[in-house]
Amino acid sequence: MRPGWRAIGLVCGATVLLLAYLLLLTSHLSDVAGGADSSGYLNAGRGFASGHIVRDIPILRDLALDSSHAVMFIPLGYVRGTVPGTMVPSYPPGLPLHNALAILATGSEAAPFLISPLAAVAAMLLLYALSREVGLSRLSSFCGGLMFGICPTVIFQAVQPMSDVLASTYAILAILAALRSERRRGWAVTSGVAFGVGVMVRPTNILLLIPLLIAFGWKPRKLFLFALGALPFAITMMGINQVTFGDPLVTGYGSFREMLELGNFPIRFRHYLYWLAALMSFVVMPGGLVVIFLKSASLRIRAVLAGWFVPFFLFYTFYGPYETWWYTRFLLPAVPSLILGALLVLEDIDRRVRGVAGSETGRLVRRVRLPEGLPTAVATLLVVMTGSYHVRAKGILGIGEGERVYVKATSLVRQHVPERSIVVAMQLSGSLLYYNNRNALRWDFVEPDQYASLAAHAFNERYEWYALLSDFEEKEFFRRFPGSWRSIDHVRHMRLWKLVD
Repeated sequence: MRPGWRAIGLVCGATVLLLAYLLLLTSHLSDVAGGADSSGYLNAGRGFASGHIVRDIPILRDLALDSSHAVMFIPLGYVRGTVPGTMVPSYPPGLPLHNALAILATGSEAAPFLISPLAAVAAMLLLYALSREVGLSRLSSFCGGLMFGICPTVIFQAVQPMSDVLASTYAILAILAALRSERRRGWAVTSGVAFGVGVMVRPTNILLLIPLLIAFGWKPRKLFLFALGALPFAITMMGINQVTFGDPLVTGYGSFREMLELGNFPIRFRHYLYWLAALMSFVVMPGGLVVIFLKSASLRIRAVLAGWFVPFFLFYTFYGPYETWWYTRFLLPAVPSLILGALLVLEDIDRRVRGVAGSETGRLVRRVRLPEGLPTAVATLLVVMTGSYHVRAKGILGIGEGERVYVKATSLVRQHVPERSIVVAMQLSGSLLYYNNRNALRWDFVEPDQYASLAAHAFNERYEWYALLSDFEEKEFFRRFPGSWRSIDHVRHMRLWKLVD
């Protein structure tokens, strides 16, 4: 086959695979405002689309309660606003703004659910381009995109309205544009834009400054253009923070002192090391780190890859949440550096085997005519098999069906609960806001003595009491909220209760 036809065949094959991958993701979407993250991002996106970032809490007015009670009615994904009696989104504004733009552009509130799968496909394409930029072959570059796409954590996040894959996409674009600025300085502006948007999506993407500075080589003109691209987004984010939190440098996550702790390091180090290897095989972790010692790769590229992964990994070894495998999502913006490192090592192995002039190994390779790129192909097959196993074993493609219980549970409130009622919830508080426009009373924010006084006040106002709970909440809820609660209806493990005494 002629080289031209071979290239066309590869492009067509890759296009078919990408479309099939996108179809796989979209057919298993979790198009639901579920727990804290998904409901938080979707509620905030709706707020940005309507121009209401700061939201009132109407039930305070209805119950004639003062603003000191506001915290009791703030759902998951929100925190208390600087204006008394208001609440604001706790999550960074990047994904909610994407959600808002999707809603405004299409006129459909279903549009935000397509952002994550489309970002996954874009990340694979950008990783292919970045692989070519660092000198990898077309085969290795294709394998790099495939390794990223088959990662169980990527698929797990790509079928949900979450920020992790989107943050990874902007991270890859920022590094790619920074490297391309070596040939054309205008790419530095693109890098700045990608960096700025990425930090708005996930503030820890600011750690990309380390590899970006290495990629730019501390050249003043490129750094100026980079800053020019990033500045509008920095100003926008600080402006939003000022409106929501009263401080341009504060986010809903709190301070670094609250997020990080030295004592977290040992167990989180082992946790992330194990799960990166388990989910993507030893080829990627620790195989991707071997590139640091690879003399055949340029020092600049090795420094960029090391400066890309190591800061993210170290930061999250001191971070709080980590408990299960899918917390590797925090590291997704840095995983491409591991993949690139692994591919550079595999190509070096292939060249070394073929380049042993006069040796028995070299003669054997030439005699048998092993195809070029065989180590990369075999390693990619191992990564694909590993990822596919975990996708099936962990039921990742079934998460969408599982999350739909939130929609069905909130419909119970519409069916059974009169308007003049207090609905108590925690896990479903964000869903109730999204689907029912209700501010639930957060039982986890109310102590027994507060419950007694609030119950008496609500009784005087002729309000009925209901509770929408997941089964894991019930024991602690009934301890804090004693009384004669009767089960009204249920959907799987979520139940609607009514206070009858």
